[in-house]
Amino acid sequence: DPLDLFVDLVGGLNPSIIDETTDFPNNAVTVSPATLAAIVGNVTLYASCDMRLNSAIALAGAGQGLAANAGRDLQMGAGITTNGGALSLSAGRTLNVFNGSALSTAGGSVTLGAQSFVNGSLISIAAGTGNVSASTSAGALQLGTISSAGTVNLSASGGNLGLSNITSTGAVTLSGSSQVSANAIAT
Repeated sequence: DPLDLFVDLVGGLNPSIIDETTDFPNNAVTVSPATLAAIVGNVTLYASCDMRLNSAIALAGAGQGLAANAGRDLQMGAGITTNGGALSLSAGRTLNVFNGSALSTAGGSVTLGAQSFVNGSLISIAAGTGNVSASTSAGALQLGTISSAGTVNLSASGGNLGLSNITSTGAVTLSGSSQVSANAIAT
């Protein structure tokens, strides 16, 4: 397993975003979204330290899912789409979101977990009939719009839970260690 893993369309480190020497000095591997899309079956990405998703990932195979696990930080700068496949993103420390990343699974479940989320409010989740679960173990949880016909379970064990909108025909469970706030919830 690499220390650091990048998903990038250009197939290498983007020097305007990442300084290979100081940000990720050893054992960095880059994979293109096309390589991931060509895999038959579920895709699992693992980095023992950090992972950065610079380019959008689209898995078109029916039911093909993606699991991305970073031992330390997972940085998400592009969206992920599946065709009914489950999506799981986890980080040992932080899940950092930028560029208004969207997750769309057309019926697959979405699971997000980290000690804390940074700019998580930039995540938009469309799970179709899939369930949505997101949790933090030591920090606040901020999420954008969530749309699901399944259950939605959001928990911020270490801080406030805040989100934009939830639309769900399933059960919705929200918990925060200090405060829970939402613009709108429709069930």
